[in-house]
Amino acid sequence: MMLDSMKICVIGIYFGKLPQYFNLWLKSAEANSQIDFLIFTDCEYSPLPRNVRFVEMSLLDVKERADAVIGFDTELSKPYKCCDYRPCFGLMFSDYLKGYDYWGHCDFDMIFGNIIAYLEKFDIKKYDKFLSQGHLAFYRNTIENNNRFWMTGSKCGEQSEIFTLPEAFAFDETSGIGSIYKENNYSYFDKRIFADITPIHNRFTLTGNDKNYKKQVFYWKEGKVYRCYKDKNELKVEEFIYIHFQKRGDLVVHNSNELDSAFFITKKGFYPMKSERVMNSDIKTYNPYYTAIVEKYEEFIHSCKLWIYRFKRKFGLLGRC
Repeated sequence: MMLDSMKICVIGIYFGKLPQYFNLWLKSAEANSQIDFLIFTDCEYSPLPRNVRFVEMSLLDVKERADAVIGFDTELSKPYKCCDYRPCFGLMFSDYLKGYDYWGHCDFDMIFGNIIAYLEKFDIKKYDKFLSQGHLAFYRNTIENNNRFWMTGSKCGEQSEIFTLPEAFAFDETSGIGSIYKENNYSYFDKRIFADITPIHNRFTLTGNDKNYKKQVFYWKEGKVYRCYKDKNELKVEEFIYIHFQKRGDLVVHNSNELDSAFFITKKGFYPMKSERVMNSDIKTYNPYYTAIVEKYEEFIHSCKLWIYRFKRKFGLLGRC
């Protein structure tokens, strides 16, 4: 099966007010014209690209679909809890996924790059699950694969807990459904080909053990996501399948009429990229580095918050998610 003959659908669920940068999310989705994006929401927006469709749905409607496929009364009282049900979407929305070879799920605090190019480069056809995080992941659309969320191997909790407790378990990520695929040796592509921006630092840096540079800036240009960084006095460019900027609030779109073909993605929002290539001055303006002391302090504060969270979780002091 050639990739250009495959049918792929990405599902998103969103309730409440759409972020003001949603037009840029749409722009990056539209650039991936071979993929259909299906958004279940209580929002309205127009015009929409040809490959993006809104379907009116309430949180209660989503819960009823979850109850039907999981087989008991599930916990889904707040929108964020929908993330734990993402691995179930193949069954929950099977009536919308007929005829698709792969389905996926996505976030909205992100900008897509050239998805198809990466699916071709790493040959998605070899994998039942492609990509590791909840931000964006794809599953082969078969009955067997769509039922694998029931299998053993989850390290974030048992399914009986995940689907009945209000706490967010991150079942859609590596410690949940990812662990199930690894434990059972299902075909699974989990290489980190995306830019996941950590909320720990004020400036944009990649999370975890991903390589960072003192001088780096992220941008979208003509359907692709890039990082430009300075390495040994040389400016280099690296491409990603997408960029995810969690816990940054409703980022501002600056000079929206100038963001048609290229824009910087920054901690303060989106700015037009006016030159053909990134300059040193752009990095200094849109993602300035101060000192290592600043970032170490930010990491210390995060560690304190994480310790408090784990303490509350251990002793059952967390509120509803």
